[in-house]
Amino acid sequence: MGDDRRACWIVGFVLAFFPLYVLGLLGFTRRTLSYTDSAYLPYMLIAGFGACVILAGFLSLVIQLIVSILERDQARVPAGDPWDGRSLEWSISAPPPEYNFAFLPQVTGRDAFTRLKDEGRAYRMPDRFEDIEMDKNSALGFILCVTGFLMAFCLTWRIWWLLVIAGFFALAAIIGRGFVRDSKKIIPASEIEEHYLTWLREVARAHPVTRGEEYQPVNEGLAAHPFVEAPR
Repeated sequence: MGDDRRACWIVGFVLAFFPLYVLGLLGFTRRTLSYTDSAYLPYMLIAGFGACVILAGFLSLVIQLIVSILERDQARVPAGDPWDGRSLEWSISAPPPEYNFAFLPQVTGRDAFTRLKDEGRAYRMPDRFEDIEMDKNSALGFILCVTGFLMAFCLTWRIWWLLVIAGFFALAAIIGRGFVRDSKKIIPASEIEEHYLTWLREVARAHPVTRGEEYQPVNEGLAAHPFVEAPR
């Protein structure tokens, strides 16, 4: 479905917008000319068809999201590397823990995860685990997202009373966040180690898949890389 969706986006964009560029060169102006004028109608029909193709691509994305939710148990890839990835985001479990990496990865060049797999050092136990300090969750980002959208909307449409209210809440949220002192949390090394060991057991249990099996239910996120060694 991913390839079909990309095709819809690309083909739909070309069909929807290129005719509009031609209409602009022909002197078509918005809101002042009839869209059904015989000189412009063929281009408008092509653009409309392109918009429908883009809509089909968007609907396929919605369908994929729904199917992913309904079939999430069958589609799990706990090992985290379903496509034989090259970079470090594929070197952790799926879904990833909130701290992402249990220990700081050492990067010496491009395609770091591929290098680890080539050298047989992927899915290895570190010498030791350490506590990880992280910021606590905050609603500030969401508040600024909502109030920022409202402020931009109000500036566009000159809704001054709502602009003042949205700006007040945004400023209050920023000032209020500045008074928060308990903003950090510590994830203990024991918890990190427990999660990491559980993940390694998932990797050891997973069936390594080839390129031809990547879209099959057997794919649990462990790529059949020639130098990958299953964890012990």
